[in-house]
This record gives sequence, structure tokens and C-alpha cells, in this order.
Amino acid sequence: MVFIRSCLVALACASYAASQTTVRVDDSQVYSLSNPAGIQYSSIGWSPVTTGDASQRYQGTYTQNNVYGSQLYFAFRGSSITYYADQAPGFGAVTLSIDGGDNINLNWTNSGTATLYQQAIWSANGLSQDDHTIVVGNTNVDNATIGLDYFSVTSWNGNDIAPSVYGPGASSVAQGAVLVDNTSNDISYSGTAWEIWSTNANATTQARYFNRTEHCSRTPGSIATFTFNGTAVWHFADDYSGNSRLSFSLDGGAAEIIDTATTGHAWTSQKMFWNKTGLTPAPHTVTITHVGADGDFGCVDFFMYLPSSATPASANPTPTPSPLPVTSNSKSTPVGAIAGGVAAGVVLLVLIVILAIVFKRRQSRASSGQPPNHETYAGDAAYQTKQVDPSYQTNNLGHMPMSPPGSAPAFDPRPYSPYANVGGGASIAPTNWSGPTYRGIPEVQ
Repeated sequence: MVFIRSCLVALACASYAASQTTVRVDDSQVYSLSNPAGIQYSSIGWSPVTTGDASQRYQGTYTQNNVYGSQLYFAFRGSSITYYADQAPGFGAVTLSIDGGDNINLNWTNSGTATLYQQAIWSANGLSQDDHTIVVGNTNVDNATIGLDYFSVTSWNGNDIAPSVYGPGASSVAQGAVLVDNTSNDISYSGTAWEIWSTNANATTQARYFNRTEHCSRTPGSIATFTFNGTAVWHFADDYSGNSRLSFSLDGGAAEIIDTATTGHAWTSQKMFWNKTGLTPAPHTVTITHVGADGDFGCVDFFMYLPSSATPASANPTPTPSPLPVTSNSKSTPVGAIAGGVAAGVVLLVLIVILAIVFKRRQSRASSGQPPNHETYAGDAAYQTKQVDPSYQTNNLGHMPMSPPGSAPAFDPRPYSPYANVGGGASIAPTNWSGPTYRGIPEVQ
């Protein structure tokens, strides 16, 4: 039975490994109405690169920024993430934050005369099966430019890396939902306590509101109302240690109290805190009331709602990006990968049967008085010197005041438009990637 048990364990491990896939998220996968789970770039400074050798960059595209304080935001679910970018000759630096933790300040020096491409700038391993967010910022005054070639995410299940509750592409939001930003006229703020707050890259942490702004009040009793005509609604805001409890009421019904400070000292953004689904297709009003302590932040980043005119649908099926080879635009099922997996499973099953037969014969031989064959393993000790990646620990942010309020930036009602990505980049051979590329939305199978 020991042999059979070992084989079953090996089969389980092989199945688990097969369920995990490395998914690449190209810089060109920009947030849009049709790609809500895409990368969110701040509106200033980001542009596609048109210089260099495009063949050296993944998918032939590269997006960079040369404005201090600019950021990008991406939410995902996976066990690891690696950030890839160019390393131009000379000094380079970038700042990032994972899951709202303290800034990770990275710098390097390329002593050569040519740009290095598809360089692994940073990675995080051992991530939990929860949602995760990464914010990359331009915070080093000595380095004028930061960029992104792609993210590489190790999924927990097939090609699915969609977050559950973070960002407009959260899988718990129904397909066809409409985003209403905090500056929309569909949201009313009572009194003068509500102010517009904004996020920029800074020396301590990285958080990014959707479209860079969020409405917040620090006064208990402050009220915000959102009116919509639909069958479901979702509220998003930042999760910060200084946030308050909020009361949510739909159409004057019973209030639900939600705590919007749940991450300790970390500071995450664009998190869904409250939702209602299965509503009658009619006009509805959500009333939010600050019910926390004086000075705590009660905030609205954005709402999403499913219009009454939308085709009735249950909660969004988890987006599953289709694996698309770099050399092809085909959306067909990866038959080779499936056949390989099936073949591997068959081989393992055959191995189990063979080992079971051998074990049975050994038992029979031992019972008949014949000495069993004893084998002594003379190879290297199994993994004695190998190090397992430690579990990921979220850094403590500490109590940090939010950015001071100022005049509201000009509101652009358009979503972040996908860049007209063209080639750019000169040095290592281009990667011939045949795995899945993240598209942010499900495609017809």
C-alpha cells in the first residue's frame, strides 16, 4: 500500500501543478469598458514606446512614463507575480507596493551601452489565494523614466487570474455592469464635509484610486446618495486603517454597517465593500452614511451597477483568459496542451497499476519465505539544501495621512483608452512565449 499511496500522492501533485499556469499580462492590456480587469495607467505621462527594436519586447510593445508621481495599478489572483521591464544603460529605479504594503524601492545600474530587455525587475512568491494588487510608481527624482513590458502571474486555477473583489474587473461583479465614478452627477454629497482626495506616487506607499480621485468625508452623519436604474449595485473604496464604518441603505430599507478599515496598517484601493443583487428592474437609491468616529474617512471611489436593460445574468462567471500563442491570433482550444495532460495522466495511472502488481508479488514472495529485495538509495539527500520560498508577508504601512485635498482634477468621463501600441526596444533574444496571455475578459470557447 505504501507504493500505491506514494503514486497517488505523485498523481495529486502532478494534477495540482498542471492546474497552475503562468499567465502573461502584456502592457497593452489597458483598462477599458471592454477590458475592465486591464492595467490602469495614470492619465499623465504614460505612452507607448516607438524607439528601439520591437522584436526584443514581449508582443512587440512597451509602455513607459517620465512624469514624477505617475502610477499604474493592477489587481489579480495568483501565487506569484513578476514585473518585467527594460533596463536602459545607466541608473534605473522604480517604486512599487504589493497589497498596500510599504514601498519597495528598487534601483539598478546597467553598465553596458545597450538596453536590456524583458528583465525581471522584481517578484513576489508564496502569495495567498486571496486577491492581490500591485501599484508601480515613479518616485525617484534621479530616474526620469519607468516602464512596463509585462507582468507574469502564476495562477491558482488554469488561466484564471481575475480578482474577486478588487477593481472594476472583479469577478463578483456581473457582466455588463456600468462604472460610475465618484465625480459623476449620479452621486450626490450632502453638506460641505465631502472633499475630493487624490493619489500620487510618494515616498511611503503606493495606493491608487480609480481615475485617481475619491470622495471622502471625515464628519459623522455625512450622507452620499447614488441613484441608478438597475438590478444590482456594488460600492468600491479604499481600505485604510484610518477609515470609518459606513451605513448602507437601499431604497430607505434597513441599514447595513460595513467597516472599511480591515487591512491593518496596509492601504489598498478599489476594494468592493458592499453590494446588492437580484433587485427589481427599476430606479433605486443607495444611501451611504458616515457612522464612524470624527476624523475617520468615509469614502466613495466608484459604484458599479447592472442596468435594467441588461440581459439578466447571475454573478459574473470568473473571467478565464484564453491561451493565445504569440505567433497566432487563433482562439482555438490548446489541443496539444490538453493531449499532453491526458497522456501524462494515463502514464501515471499505468505506473500505479504496475507498481501495485510489483508490490503484490513482493508480498507473495515474502509470505513464501523468499527474502524481499531491499534497495538502498545512494543518491543525494532529497532537497536537504534547497530553500522553499517563504510565505509572503504584507509589510506594515503605519498610520499615514492621505494626500491633502485640493481642487478636483478635470474629470474625464472616458475610460482609459488602450494605447495604440507600436514596437519599441536592443539586446537579448526575444522570448518565444507559447503560454496564455491575459486578456482580462472571457472569450468564446
